[in-house]
Amino acid sequence: MSDFTVGIVYTPCEWRPAFQRYVRDHVAGISLRLVRDSRMATEEHLDVLVVDNDTSFLSASFVAALRGRGVRILGVYDPGEADLRGANALQKLGVDRISPSTLAPEDLLAQLEELVPERGLDHRFEEVVAGLDLDDVFARGQVIGVGGPPGAGATEVAVALADVVSADRATVLVDVDEVDPGVARRLQLSLYPHVLSALDELRGAGVGGDGDPAQPLSAALARSADGGQHRLGFDVIVGLANRRDWGLLRGDEVACLVDELGAHWGCVVANLGPHLEDLSRHVDRFGASRAVVAAAEYLVGVCEASPRGLLRFLDWLADVEELAPGRQVHVAVNRAQRSPYRRGQLETQLCDLAGPHLASVTVVPDDAEVRRASWDGVVVARGGFRRAVKQLAANVAPAPPRRRRLKVWG
Repeated sequence: MSDFTVGIVYTPCEWRPAFQRYVRDHVAGISLRLVRDSRMATEEHLDVLVVDNDTSFLSASFVAALRGRGVRILGVYDPGEADLRGANALQKLGVDRISPSTLAPEDLLAQLEELVPERGLDHRFEEVVAGLDLDDVFARGQVIGVGGPPGAGATEVAVALADVVSADRATVLVDVDEVDPGVARRLQLSLYPHVLSALDELRGAGVGGDGDPAQPLSAALARSADGGQHRLGFDVIVGLANRRDWGLLRGDEVACLVDELGAHWGCVVANLGPHLEDLSRHVDRFGASRAVVAAAEYLVGVCEASPRGLLRFLDWLADVEELAPGRQVHVAVNRAQRSPYRRGQLETQLCDLAGPHLASVTVVPDDAEVRRASWDGVVVARGGFRRAVKQLAANVAPAPPRRRRLKVWG
């Protein structure tokens, strides 16, 4: 048959290296690509993608999006699982074909070859698509990443932005700061459940195939620290309870979580960590923040309004450019003094040094209301800071149609 390209999701299961060795040693005309995250799956030119039921970024929306690109999907399951949970989950997600992991490599290749010749939608997939609400699958919520160098005030801006945007649409704030996760303490929320709980719930929904992922995700939304229901206008998934657990926060899984949140909330605001350097060895030190920068439609960078703050922000912006070349950032110049001259001087320097990388610049004043709200554990409801964040929200993106919000019981 003619040449074709097969993507294989990275998994430690034995079927993957066995299949790779077989193709390498015995088959010509097939190009193999090892796929480590959903971004690679959509950016690589693939004819077929092989996944298994433990793939972290596997979801109905991902399957539908990939199929829309003409990529066929073969799912591998463990036949030894009780009640064939993996096989059932793959079938519910709508993959083209499922195969047991015990299948010999040559037989697995034969199944792949059967998927490639017809490039149109087959009968089975048409039935699956007919059962999906594709408007809901493809009408994604906006994803906004909020970050900046240490001490610039990115968490405060992220909290205020989520509150402002929640007036127009259902909004969720998720704290993926690996270094100093502070949303829970800032808003007096319980440290548990947290972002790792959300990832566990998402894995369970993907493997078990028990329906709407929003239902298990609602179990991971934050509660008030006193055990009751929080009274914020937006939902929250708090950060790590212990910052030493950062190694458990895998970038590919965080990207999958953000994608799933975008399917059920009109806006996802992600509070990022202050560092974006690529320090990956066996585990990517800042992989969660880097994954959100790559996945977000809009990126807000918070710059402290001082000469030192400007220099630190330029270093942070350089990391963004290395991670996502050409990416423009909406800048919030935070804690600006009242002096129009000093404000103008700093804004001019920022535009002169980083103009092509800036989508907009919003000057956020130093406001005593922020300190009072932080002390009380509430959002900033008035004052110059609030007005500036409203302007920032208008610059970031227009409001999409309002979407449903999950009700969480304390």
